[in-house]
Amino acid sequence: MNITRHPSRRSARRLTALAVAAASVGVLASCSSSSSSTEPADSTTSTVVAESTTTSSVDVTTSTVAAESTTTVSPTTAAPTTAAPVTTAPLPACGEGNVPSGAADALWTTNGDWNGDGVLDQATSWVEPATMDWFVMIEVVGGSSTTIAMPDPGPGFVQVLAPVDVDFSLGVDPGVNRQEFVAITSSGAAGYNLGVFGVNQFGCGFQFDNGSGDYYDVPVRASVMSTAGVACDGAAGSQFLVRLEATSNDGGVSYDTLDVKIERTGPQTLSDGVSIPGNIATDSPAAARYASADCFGTDLLADAGAM
Repeated sequence: MNITRHPSRRSARRLTALAVAAASVGVLASCSSSSSSTEPADSTTSTVVAESTTTSSVDVTTSTVAAESTTTVSPTTAAPTTAAPVTTAPLPACGEGNVPSGAADALWTTNGDWNGDGVLDQATSWVEPATMDWFVMIEVVGGSSTTIAMPDPGPGFVQVLAPVDVDFSLGVDPGVNRQEFVAITSSGAAGYNLGVFGVNQFGCGFQFDNGSGDYYDVPVRASVMSTAGVACDGAAGSQFLVRLEATSNDGGVSYDTLDVKIERTGPQTLSDGVSIPGNIATDSPAAARYASADCFGTDLLADAGAM
């Protein structure tokens, strides 16, 4: 069986299909133009075409981009600070005070290293005859001079004697070990009262007190029933003063003795420290120690009154 194909019919079908396709394109173009005219100018539009020969659908997706929020933090400026000025307390005045006048009497001097710098300094005592005022002047070489007006010694006198140490220690920093000195501050028929003097860290002189508002005095005297003295002592690289007492409680047969270490309990204060009791016969050679002022073999009172 022979089948005869007619080219004209095939061409007609192709023309018809093309016409339908062209019509579809026209419809799509019309829809796209209409959609563009109704959307805002700044919208982003995407179009999806569904493939069809008879109908079409359009999906429109609109994306809105939010403007980025920006927060500006104002810079913080710290208030300027001004450092408080550093002030230094002035050194205390030593009170240059009086010096011996041309008429001064009973002048006496002694030397020692009062400020611990290795150089010998000087102490001077005297009386002004016109007023009978007694003075002790403490001089530091290259430093200050301090004059102390002494209390009235009554019928006695004031006299600087010799250097001693109330708190010497080995191995301390230079300048820490400062010598002190003793002076007669009053006297009477039974003996003397000795005061202890020194220099502080500023080079100013002073007389040691007893912590109760009075000066620390060491009596040196002798009587039948009691004696008192002072001695330099030391142990384990230290030096200090010892106050000595001897009292007879059995009619002069023996002495009950007391050796009292003198302690430096403040920058300018001395106090009685540890005491060691004992007993000796009144005719013992050791009894003489309790009525003397001895510093490692030197009699501190050897020149007393020799003015």
